[in-house]
Amino acid sequence: MPSQVSQLKGVLRGAGYARVCGSHPPASIAGLRTPFDLILLHLRLSDLQIFDALADLGGTSPPPVLAITTGPGEPWRALQAGARDCISTPFDPVELLTRMHHLLEAQQVHRTLLAHQRTLEQRLQQCTEDWLVSTSRCCALTALLTHPDPIVA
Repeated sequence: MPSQVSQLKGVLRGAGYARVCGSHPPASIAGLRTPFDLILLHLRLSDLQIFDALADLGGTSPPPVLAITTGPGEPWRALQAGARDCISTPFDPVELLTRMHHLLEAQQVHRTLLAHQRTLEQRLQQCTEDWLVSTSRCCALTALLTHPDPIVA
């Protein structure tokens, strides 16, 4: 419902989140190309098929989804579909913000680890290339030293 989206946007802006966008129906999010840090998905307003579309938004590191659930069995279904966490309505805004904070913090740690992994892979590649050059030089020097007819200058 548009009024619930507006209320959530107000809570988030009040907590200091500057870039907040809301959409109803949630399926329209799939057409956006803005990078998202976190997605709040109200399951009453959508179906679980939306998780397929949401996965495309983040590339190699999709944004975490915090599902807002309303009925029994919904949290399990949401987690099975790809949500990272769930909160049931009615919820305390402080709990919502805390869960969001934890998901955003975990996402940042994940991105930092991926960047560190890329750096380590590049360093390993460079060390391997340096080692291959050194091995080649060592073999050439060994061949020169063990050649039966050394060239005397």
